[in-house]
Amino acid sequence: IQVIGEAKTDWDLELAHTRLQLDAFGRHLSVRGGLLVVAVPTAAAATARRLVRELFAATGLKGVEITILDETSQWH
Repeated sequence: IQVIGEAKTDWDLELAHTRLQLDAFGRHLSVRGGLLVVAVPTAAAATARRLVRELFAATGLKGVEITILDETSQWH
């Protein structure tokens, strides 16, 4: 299993560069299987969940486990 981890700030989540990164990570992991972990501040957790959900739905990526981590919890 491969694991890719990425840390983002709240303002960083909305950048086009972040979307490109997460798309590239997702495509890589969808071929090989694996886990994408995105660590964010608690205030940005909902935005991170929305971004990853929308991005992966739009690209049709499958076979990637996703975990969003913040200071207090995690979301799969």
